[in-house]
Amino acid sequence: MLTKTALERGQEMMNIKMNHIPVVARDHLEYLSRQIGMCMEVCLTVYTIYAQIVEGLPCDDELYIPDSDAISWYKNRGFEYKKKTKQIMSKWISVNERLPEKDGSYLVWAPTSFPKNSHCVVAEFYMDNNKFYSESVESVMPDVTHWCCLPEEPN
Repeated sequence: MLTKTALERGQEMMNIKMNHIPVVARDHLEYLSRQIGMCMEVCLTVYTIYAQIVEGLPCDDELYIPDSDAISWYKNRGFEYKKKTKQIMSKWISVNERLPEKDGSYLVWAPTSFPKNSHCVVAEFYMDNNKFYSESVESVMPDVTHWCCLPEEPN
């Protein structure tokens, strides 16, 4: 049986009537909407964070990993955050859809950078110019079409 992810649970909660949303999730939504306003993305973020911290569901999408404010908010209400990710690779994301939101190493699909080798390689992403760089030759990889986060390091 596959485990539901926190993002899937958050998306599910988007379709539930507000009076059926758990009280702590509604309280967090109210708190956050007073700070930054209300929109669909704020709702999805709150519900996904709730699913991670309260329900203990895994989340591999870095956009929805709780920040220190959310972790503190829930901790003050008796909930402890224990980061949990599925032990599968994250989904490929097209560079036309979005780029990573922080510098770091990512798995990329680059169909022509290494014609005799694998098209799937680890590359470094730098936000200052929004480019992926080959770790082996330290040059820009202009043909990256997709990327995904690397899995967690083994224990």
